[in-house]
Amino acid sequence: GAVVRVMAAVFLIQAFGQSSAALLKRRLAFRALQTAQVVSSVTGYALVGIAAACLGAGVWSLVAAQLAQSVMFSALVFIQARHSLVPCWSRPTLRLARFGMKVTGANILNWSISNLDNAFVGRAFGSSALGLYSRAFNTVSGPADSVVGTWQQVLYASCSRIRDRADSTKALQRGYLASLSAISLITLPVFWSVAICAPTVIAGLYGARWAGAAPLLRPLALAITLNAIMALAGPMLAAADQVKREVQAQALSLAVAIAAFSFCIRYSVVALAWAVLGVYVFRFVANTQPTLRLLRLSWPDILRVLRGPIAVACITAAAAWGTARLTNAYSVKPAWIILWLVLAGIITFATLLLLAADHILARELVQVLMQIPQSRSAKLSQWLEGINAKQAAESVRERHTT
Repeated sequence: GAVVRVMAAVFLIQAFGQSSAALLKRRLAFRALQTAQVVSSVTGYALVGIAAACLGAGVWSLVAAQLAQSVMFSALVFIQARHSLVPCWSRPTLRLARFGMKVTGANILNWSISNLDNAFVGRAFGSSALGLYSRAFNTVSGPADSVVGTWQQVLYASCSRIRDRADSTKALQRGYLASLSAISLITLPVFWSVAICAPTVIAGLYGARWAGAAPLLRPLALAITLNAIMALAGPMLAAADQVKREVQAQALSLAVAIAAFSFCIRYSVVALAWAVLGVYVFRFVANTQPTLRLLRLSWPDILRVLRGPIAVACITAAAAWGTARLTNAYSVKPAWIILWLVLAGIITFATLLLLAADHILARELVQVLMQIPQSRSAKLSQWLEGINAKQAAESVRERHTT
């Protein structure tokens, strides 16, 4: 009880730095944010936390580390982006408060959908089943959330800055489709391979005792890819001040999730895991549709961007499955099989990009990459220019055909 009461102060400390952090994101000053995150983490955990633990503070060393990290982070971001600390109740501030309430509502609904399945599993099947389910879910959700969360911040900040431009619609279309291409190209090959090799992945990462998590990992790995693609709709709607549409879509998805999970707990935890996939399909459609309407896009545009990553995911997953079968036939240790799967995936992915990048990468993604000259080598620039030329020629042929 005492630990929870003291840790509650973290909310107040973190709130102090949120405005400055938001200003830095809007300025696209992500280097300053990352610097503050690293410095505060080192200070809080490596210095304060370890020192307190060495002095015998026990669990309070973790509390001290968290408090020190929060104080340091808030202070560092405030130094980088100063703002008035006096409360302001002007009309623009009230509009901002209403916008913040909508975003908070969307986040609460999103959190509820993401954790509702755990509540149903725990109540219906007990702690052992919940442990297996949580292990399978966290195996795929952790890496995906790390990638998508960072991308969401950049996408929201970028779209907010260009919203008032004369060509904002075209710029937003390009940014959304490029992000869709990049995220799907990152997540689909990885998690489809995990899904098809679920027993091997579980055995290699956690050992034979966790074999019960393998049937759960397959549908959850497929579901997390839809969640990653769906998550790009939120920043687009928020940047256009259309959070209400996201709230409506998330509320409807929550109702569908409650109905689906209530039905599936009559059967098994595996059935509920497949229901999660179904809910995420519905959620993807419900959240993407208002984004397409906002950006004046259509589902054929989405399919055009996704067809390349889907093809890569199918071939990569097939290569992973073949590698798993071959290594299991020779009784290779599960941990080593994971390394072989990673190697096979990397080789397959790289080969496909070298042979057919103009069909895999969306032209919007290629155009965005060509606008970042600072991080490109001469060979990479030539490669991107070649892809862009091929795609432009293909686009001309399509227009003549139609």
